[in-house]
Amino acid sequence: MDWLDLILRRETVITLAVGGALAATLGSYRRQRRAGARDRLGDGLFYGGYALTGVSVLIFIVMGFRGG
Repeated sequence: MDWLDLILRRETVITLAVGGALAATLGSYRRQRRAGARDRLGDGLFYGGYALTGVSVLIFIVMGFRGG
């Protein structure tokens, strides 16, 4: 399973976590700047960033169970 080994690499987890944090931060900034107006891009970045961070946490947990 080459794709599983690629997903469970340390670099992948770090990239997802940092990318998610940056996206959530940028989304939060956009949402704050457009207070009162609906900002679909800001909402998408905000929730997508948290989703990426959550995926990185799940992969980290799986890595722990696999002993890697």
